[in-house]
Amino acid sequence: MSETMIERLARSIAASFVSQNHMLELDEDGMGYSNDYDNRWYDCRPAARAAIEAMRIPPEEMVLAGLNCDAWADNEGNAVEMLSGTFTAMISAALKEPTK
Repeated sequence: MSETMIERLARSIAASFVSQNHMLELDEDGMGYSNDYDNRWYDCRPAARAAIEAMRIPPEEMVLAGLNCDAWADNEGNAVEMLSGTFTAMISAALKEPTK
């Protein structure tokens, strides 16, 4: 079964938390430490859902990025590629750090 967007985002959130906060736990034999990521991603599903819901109505910069991306011209007639390219452009705009 393929991974859902919520699961993909939850895994990403968990990996980020584990990495940034050095969340390690003793491994099964108690002899060393292991990354606690696999035990935490499931708990991050509510945060993942909230993040996706927050993007439901995109801000102006995301809408403009979607309207102005090259996906419309580069993939004429291929709706899947056009939508994928538009989505990528919109998410890239959302990830840009705000300028001061």
